[in-house]
Amino acid sequence: MSLPAERLTEAQAQQGLGLSIWWRPAKVALYDRGWRTLHYPDYTLFLATAKGRRSKAISPSPIGVDGKVYYIGFDIDTGPEAVRKLLSALPPNCVPLVSRSGGRNGNGYHVWLFPSEPLEVQTAVSFAKVVREKAGVLCEIRPTSRRSLCLKWPGQRHPESGLQEVFVPLDDLNDTERLDTPVILQMLTEGCYRTPIEVVEGFVEAHCSKKPKTKKQATAKARPAQRVEGHWLEVFKDEQAGFRLLELFGKHVRVSRLGRAFKCPVHNERRPSATFIRDSNGLIAFHDWHFEKYGLESEFFTLPELYHALKTKSELHRLDRREQAATAKELAFLLGFTNPLVEEISSKWLESTRILLKLGVITDLIFKRLVTTPTPKDWLKALNLNGLSDFERVWVMCFWCFIQDAMDGKAVTVMSKRFLGDKAGVKYWAVNRILNLLCSLGLLEKCEVVKHGKRLGADRYRLCRVNEAEAKRRFDLLFPEGKFNLRQFKASLVAERLGEETAKAIFRRQGGKVSEDHSKDIQIPSEGLGISSEDIGISLEDIQAIEAAIKRLAEEIGRLEEAGDVSRVNDLVRQAVALGRRRLALLKRGDYTAKIAV
Repeated sequence: MSLPAERLTEAQAQQGLGLSIWWRPAKVALYDRGWRTLHYPDYTLFLATAKGRRSKAISPSPIGVDGKVYYIGFDIDTGPEAVRKLLSALPPNCVPLVSRSGGRNGNGYHVWLFPSEPLEVQTAVSFAKVVREKAGVLCEIRPTSRRSLCLKWPGQRHPESGLQEVFVPLDDLNDTERLDTPVILQMLTEGCYRTPIEVVEGFVEAHCSKKPKTKKQATAKARPAQRVEGHWLEVFKDEQAGFRLLELFGKHVRVSRLGRAFKCPVHNERRPSATFIRDSNGLIAFHDWHFEKYGLESEFFTLPELYHALKTKSELHRLDRREQAATAKELAFLLGFTNPLVEEISSKWLESTRILLKLGVITDLIFKRLVTTPTPKDWLKALNLNGLSDFERVWVMCFWCFIQDAMDGKAVTVMSKRFLGDKAGVKYWAVNRILNLLCSLGLLEKCEVVKHGKRLGADRYRLCRVNEAEAKRRFDLLFPEGKFNLRQFKASLVAERLGEETAKAIFRRQGGKVSEDHSKDIQIPSEGLGISSEDIGISLEDIQAIEAAIKRLAEEIGRLEEAGDVSRVNDLVRQAVALGRRRLALLKRGDYTAKIAV
């Protein structure tokens, strides 16, 4: 096949750039101490002034100066198996070529289709998307739009590894020597290895039910979904999910479609270096092109992993399965997921928050916004826990736990002082008292205790639809001075002012009967200590009883230290310290009587 003289002249001119092409690309990407993109005719001027200097790699755009598409490319970085899946998804009568890209990991391949005649951009994009979705592989496509990125041309060397990109046979993708790449490029210039345009257009008509968008429609931004129901994973199938995630952190980008490049929100890149794509499961994923530059373990990350990096201001990294699920549910809630139970939990929590604001227990401005017109950014600020008091941190983490279970259809959640303390950064004793205070005010209700064999585990809690007048009455009884104090809040205080039945329901783990003279009660758990009511007596009137109890605790601590039971030793030490303080207080005021409830 012979080419017109003017096209031959253009092809000969491009030989100076190390290319063998038959069209005038709208732009060319050159690698010379970094990638730079030159539009037509600037790259021809570069050729004239380069004086023979060759760039390390050259990538021509699939779109020519006439606005037509001259090749369809698939950039695959997941190995030969993905290439075979994609080849099997191509329609019959296609003439594909495969090149090995020359990257360091050896898993980089490019699949090429050259139409017999130039294609419309929307037709080429639709064809590439359908083939990718049908194959179920993770890859980038070219073209992506009218402003499509370029793809490194066969025969060029990889800018990092220095290996040359070469064509490989379809039956053995690891064979880099059987095919002669310069010869194939010359045959392509002469019109060989072309796929009939009717095959591409027919495939698009058969598989694309929607009509191609006009230029005006294609550039318009799609409105983000405000409400997502069903399973919470559906949130991550929305094409706008990644862009709405960036908006949460004020990272506004000019693009709004999958496959279009933008500046990486995690790394301080000067040029576009990331895209959102759809993975093999149909979920939106984040692609960081410069992952090797930052030592990342992969170039593809899930949206929860991107959210975790932005929220914690840390590097992108893989999350384990449990952390991945927890982070995904939190992000799904922020992106608009809801169901009847989530709405009910949110309504109860916000109503309780409004009451706590009136009581003066919480004061931060973020909660005032939440109880009026909450936005995703307000929820994000609250979940960050920055600048909040201990009570506010625990209250937010309670909401987080309830929402996590509500997404799976559970109205009751399991919470422990250790879990909430580690998540909220609050001391365990403070978490325990905060939970008990919330139960005392009627905001939370304790359900059955979780048991691990004979050992009691974490409590189960349920959010209550609280009465404001009742919550205020209880608060005023517990804190007549109008200011709550966690250190003053104890089981004896609840029993004295709200009744013993209420105290038993809330402080049920301490065991034993609460004495009437609550101000002098000393709670000593007898289980596992070797101390019983027969040893000490129910009502001792001598201060020596406290000293005897401390001595027994010291003996038990010594025995447990030898056995290596550190957690139990710490519990007993805290009890011994409390008894010592009680003894000292009695001695100071000359009160030598004490009641010990076992």
